[in-house]
Amino acid sequence: MIKNEEPVAINEIVRKGWNLLVDNMGEADATRFIVSFERGKGDSVQEIKKFWGDKKVEDIHKEVLEAKKKGLI
Repeated sequence: MIKNEEPVAINEIVRKGWNLLVDNMGEADATRFIVSFERGKGDSVQEIKKFWGDKKVEDIHKEVLEAKKKGLI
């Protein structure tokens, strides 16, 4: 039976879901799981290149960690 609970903000649901996936699968497999649902249209390699440009993986990783610290992701 579903209880009448207060609605939870979507960003909180996403955060909790991501944490559950990572805790149970590790970051790599959790990422692969999420990506499997994101099979959009177009050339993802070109989209990634357009978004990140010529940045090195280390720089992208640093940006992601900073965004996490700021609570942006």
